[in-house]
Amino acid sequence: MIVAISGILATIDISRLIHSINMVKLNSLISYIGTASLGIYAIHFYFLKYQLHVILTIAISLLIYQFISAIPAVKNLLLGK
Repeated sequence: MIVAISGILATIDISRLIHSINMVKLNSLISYIGTASLGIYAIHFYFLKYQLHVILTIAISLLIYQFISAIPAVKNLLLGK
């Protein structure tokens, strides 16, 4: 539990740092990943057994999330949005 909370707090601090030094593109990427985090969390579970790198897992999950989001009926069925 402590690891999860410290990871969340570290992410918040890094996001604030990026926002304060005005890295617009990186800030918008982090914001987009934040809005897609529920979908990424739901999808990345299926990649845990393959022992992929964390960034690769997030990237693949994000691509699948974008594909699912493009079809409203599937998005509503799988993600509840």
